[in-house]
Amino acid sequence: MSSPALSLYRELWRKIRLLPRDTQQYYQRFVKESFINHEDEGPERLDQIVSRAKEDAQWVLKKYGKTKEGNAIIVVNKRLLVDEGFAYPLTLTGLSQFVSALGGWLVAQLGWMKLGPRPSWHVFATRLLPVVAFTAGSLYFGNVAYLSLSVAFIQILKVLTPAITLTVCWAAGLERLTQPLVLSVALISAGTGAATLYETGGGTGFAWAGFACFTFSALLEALRVVYIQLLLGRFKFNTLEVLVYMSPACGALLLACAAVWERDALLPSRGLAVAARNPLGFTAALCMGFFVNLTTAYAIQMTSSLTFKVFGCIKNTLVVGLGVAMGDRVAPAQLAGYAISVSGFALYTRAKMLQARGAALKPPRRLHKKAL
Repeated sequence: MSSPALSLYRELWRKIRLLPRDTQQYYQRFVKESFINHEDEGPERLDQIVSRAKEDAQWVLKKYGKTKEGNAIIVVNKRLLVDEGFAYPLTLTGLSQFVSALGGWLVAQLGWMKLGPRPSWHVFATRLLPVVAFTAGSLYFGNVAYLSLSVAFIQILKVLTPAITLTVCWAAGLERLTQPLVLSVALISAGTGAATLYETGGGTGFAWAGFACFTFSALLEALRVVYIQLLLGRFKFNTLEVLVYMSPACGALLLACAAVWERDALLPSRGLAVAARNPLGFTAALCMGFFVNLTTAYAIQMTSSLTFKVFGCIKNTLVVGLGVAMGDRVAPAQLAGYAISVSGFALYTRAKMLQARGAALKPPRRLHKKAL
């Protein structure tokens, strides 16, 4: 075995030890078998095989890290907003945006990721301000939903997001409906509708206000996607640039609204008292958003946005189980509806993948001058 292959093997083995215990055994066996099966290969071929295995291990690690942090932010926010009594979603979301901006700036200063040029004030006011408003609204109403809905039920509802986004994109003329896409939206809507119908009839933790807030949050997110595709044109920002350039404005907007509707959040006997009782949980809630965004950017960079969406759907399934473990009640009828929705999401993902492949085979079109 060549020296580079041996060093790669050892590095891969160290990375596998960071995985959960039950997953370690599978990948350790996989690595051993790979070396045994290819022991007669030349050094260059062996290096190529091990290098590929290293990339696969990095993919698993980043996806596992994203799942842990994504699940953690859901649990931390739910516990702080509901269990601890810090019922101030505007304040919590606004402060977390400033923490995310500071974290992104530190990452750029340390040289871990690079920032593009800062947009001018004219571009920000005419192009980016609506994105900030849509983002702030989506984050706020998403957090409000946790005040009255269970973690498990919210994760079931999240499968509905692609259907809402597809509908809005179609209405804006950005999406062409095909039979597989229509069928996938029908399955997603039917499954989510069945789960919601049961929750409204027999669920103990359902509230129409929370359901409306979640739906409005998903709608604002869809509008944000449409606006970016229609009006931003050549202005493209990576996740770090969004954190540094847009999060402060988003946080300022949320805190300005909090100053009007959540003035009790900063009273020593109300919001500050809750934060003082649990400073670790409060700090974690403020910081988790930054870590989720950062790992999201790295995960998409390592794979693709489509693969990331599929993994996000799997993550939602895990969070449903986590919600049940925390005491949320999920009836068999709701699980059946969720299974139908996930089937629709799988069909939706496949349809979008085939669309992307078809688009890649077509010659590129020239952009209209108005889009620039």
